[in-house]
Amino acid sequence: MLVDLSHRARWDVQDGAIDELRPFGVAVPRDPGDVAIASGLMINRMNRTQASVWHIGPGPTPATPDDVAVTDTTDANAWIAIVGDAVAGVMEHVTSLDLFEPGRSLPRLIQGPVLGVPCQVVVGSRTGALLTFARGYAQTFADALLDSAAPAGLGTGGERVFSEHVAAMARGG
Repeated sequence: MLVDLSHRARWDVQDGAIDELRPFGVAVPRDPGDVAIASGLMINRMNRTQASVWHIGPGPTPATPDDVAVTDTTDANAWIAIVGDAVAGVMEHVTSLDLFEPGRSLPRLIQGPVLGVPCQVVVGSRTGALLTFARGYAQTFADALLDSAAPAGLGTGGERVFSEHVAAMARGG
């Protein structure tokens, strides 16, 4: 199922001393590609100085901290989830990124093109992937994704599908 999460809050954190920061009280993962999940938030380490924070929890959206290192990016990016047993097959239709590289733990962040669009892709499990990308691509991206991945069974779903996936991920499923 393809789920639109663009209304959910996202932030960018940039600082030369990012390893010392705790946005929203959660430590930034140490290595690029690593992902931390705590307090209804997902923090994705992007590079030496940057991380992204996504509100994945069921609770209220936390207020943006006053810290100058944190920027609200909710309105700048589209955010979608692909949830279901066919996630690997769906993603094989739209990217050459190795999302399920053996030996790497999940969840993990992979940055690269999906349908030719630069994306952040967090693979949370074998049954879920989250993608953010520039909002200007949103409609065309969603249409192309649904068309390209139709043979893998991709259809649309509501936020309940995403919430149930997050709850299962939290339980280790």
